[in-house]
Amino acid sequence: LLKNYLSINSESYLSYHLLGQLFEEKKSISDAISNYKLAILKKNNYLPSLNNLGKIYSEIGQNNEALETFKKGLQILKECNNNSPGTLYFYYNMATFYNKNHLLDEAQEYLEKVIDIDSSFAPAKVDKYLLKRRKCDWSEINIAKKFFTNLKVENSLIEPFSILAQIDNPPRQKLVATNYISKQFVNKKNYREYSLKDESKKIRIGYFSADFRDHPVSRLILRMLSLHDKNRFEIFCYSFKEYRDCEVQNYIKVSASFFKNVETLTNDKIAEISRKDNLDVAIDLMGHTKNARTEIFAIGAAPIQINFLGYASTSGADFFDYIVADEVVIPKGSEKNYSEKILRLPNSFMPTDNTAKISKKLIRRIDMGLPEKGIVLCSFNNAYKISPELFDIWMRLLKRINDSVLWLSNSTKWTVKNLKREAEKRGVNSSRIIFAENIPMAEHLNRHQLADLFLDTFEYNSHSTAIDCLWAGLPLVTKIGKGFQARIAASLLTSLGMPELITGNKKQYEELIFSLAKSPRKLTKLKEKLNKNLKSQPLFNSHDYTKDFEESLLRICNNYKS
Repeated sequence: LLKNYLSINSESYLSYHLLGQLFEEKKSISDAISNYKLAILKKNNYLPSLNNLGKIYSEIGQNNEALETFKKGLQILKECNNNSPGTLYFYYNMATFYNKNHLLDEAQEYLEKVIDIDSSFAPAKVDKYLLKRRKCDWSEINIAKKFFTNLKVENSLIEPFSILAQIDNPPRQKLVATNYISKQFVNKKNYREYSLKDESKKIRIGYFSADFRDHPVSRLILRMLSLHDKNRFEIFCYSFKEYRDCEVQNYIKVSASFFKNVETLTNDKIAEISRKDNLDVAIDLMGHTKNARTEIFAIGAAPIQINFLGYASTSGADFFDYIVADEVVIPKGSEKNYSEKILRLPNSFMPTDNTAKISKKLIRRIDMGLPEKGIVLCSFNNAYKISPELFDIWMRLLKRINDSVLWLSNSTKWTVKNLKREAEKRGVNSSRIIFAENIPMAEHLNRHQLADLFLDTFEYNSHSTAIDCLWAGLPLVTKIGKGFQARIAASLLTSLGMPELITGNKKQYEELIFSLAKSPRKLTKLKEKLNKNLKSQPLFNSHDYTKDFEESLLRICNNYKS
């Protein structure tokens, strides 16, 4: 209809803008860009089109073009004293652009502008509080807690991932996810009214991801993909991004029966291709994470659709049939907090790679800036997972354990500055916090041997970082929480046969770390048990995990047929 109107009135900037929106929604990015540019051409620097164009450039990684586009918009706003329609969303998209490119001060500045315009605009507040968590800036932490407690979810479009590290509250997490899905995917027809293939044929499994690269999810699933029984299964990988000369992606290409780069295709087209491939099971490895393409599953890619691994909570969608879990991450009785049916594996839900290489390079503490003697407490988690209450415990432990240090990841310049300041506020010399620089994975695994204990985070546990430290032979102490994302380390330790490292509350967590740190004999025995269990317990038995996963898929396929 719009195209017909444009054939009559080619000067209609608004029709070009609306066409751009339609193409953007369908992920036909080049067409969306062309139409937004035409709208801007027809109406000199039309702000809504500039806004959407800048957002698209940001999303596809064309940062110079995004910045240039946003600067044009800022000039328009300057000329009209910020009174142009769409100002709020323009500033919000600018904040998102800066946030994505790790320019956190600029991102915070534009989020504050959005909040000044409309203090009820919840997405900006959610992003602001998460951004401050990334910085370890806890100046508004109590305000943030009150905000999340009182947030009227049904009136706001909140991205589900943004609250996982903020609150450990499964019912509320489900409410946010369900609300997000209901607003994002209205009137989507799910084309899944077709039967599974004949029983005599191989089961076709499709894995969908933008992260078939050197990424935590791909590192976890790499071994399983290579071990799939190709006599019973055909493995399809649909990649939303191509990474040339990427060793991990090349390995996945060899492991899969078919590897398809669908980066430039619309969601409709990808769903159509999946159905033509006659998939039996479509597995989304992303959930509500960056570069997800959830609409594919809303349209329908396979008769059975599964939420797995990439997102540690419920999707909130009725078009995902199952979420892969185990008895620890989703204990019996808590199924009501998940929109999917629970597909429980017999051991931990998390796949591992029992061939992951650990460098044999000789490293010393001094090489990593660590003291030669004393206890090294370690936590290589993302900074946003660190809460003030957790940091209080860590600082008390440093005070109680002579000659101890805390070894953390060097996430950002803000993290280093703020955590050092927070340590001094708690009476701990900031030199006792040491920040680890990024190094190649094999060497990173190797350097874990320099630490004595790995300290888990609370609301959002260690996930792949827990796998890394355990595989490297470093014991981990956790506190089990309520939601999926806060129970993962407990799942891993249970599967590893080391439940003695799981605590039930903050006091137990602190006291267990203290008692282990004060007893070299206990620590030695613990490490000996860990190294023995790496070979004898289920967690790192990639072959058995793959068989269990496959049997679970066969079971639900058979149930679907019957």
